[in-house]
Amino acid sequence: KRVGGSCLGGGTYWGLCRLMLGAKSFKEAMSLGTQGNHHNVDMLVGDIYGGDYGRFNLKASTVASAFGKMVMDEEMKVSKADAAASLLHMVGSNIAQLAYMCAREHGIKRILFAGNFLRMNMTSAIYLSSSINYWSQGNTKALFLRHEGYFGSLGALLMSKGPSTQPSTPTGTPGETGESSKMEDVKPRDDDDNDDGDGEAKECSKECR
Repeated sequence: KRVGGSCLGGGTYWGLCRLMLGAKSFKEAMSLGTQGNHHNVDMLVGDIYGGDYGRFNLKASTVASAFGKMVMDEEMKVSKADAAASLLHMVGSNIAQLAYMCAREHGIKRILFAGNFLRMNMTSAIYLSSSINYWSQGNTKALFLRHEGYFGSLGALLMSKGPSTQPSTPTGTPGETGESSKMEDVKPRDDDDNDDGDGEAKECSKECR
């Protein structure tokens, strides 16, 4: 059952990186996005209030406006990597929020993310997991496939063969360790934001891949 959709995704990120930053391949676009620091580009809650905004449980590191700092100073210069990092965060955060709203409407507590956008892209996996944890207040989990890029193709193959080839319900719970499940979750950060992605990505790389 289709419950919703969005035009935002890996193609959006790559297209904007190519248009704005001259990235010639998806690999180059991803390399830029994972090396930069989006805090140099985005307007943060701390930039507005001088720290956390406790009334709405918003930490100082929460993004208030993607690319918001770019309108503050005409002479302000940022690196391509920082701009790409802002794009990566913007796309990931919006996908996560839309996914959570669809899940909440249908009473779903586990959200499975797939697609080649997440291939070798631990930074976005962290953004997605952290955002889902934030919006759901820890009540919903983000799950990720080991071979995320082939999920759609496998689904199309099964559908083309008819209902008799549909897989039976697995005995294990998705997200648990064991042979019955190939889905794993990324441990969320304490907040809904990611400073640089590198350290956190290394820590959960074994869990997510």
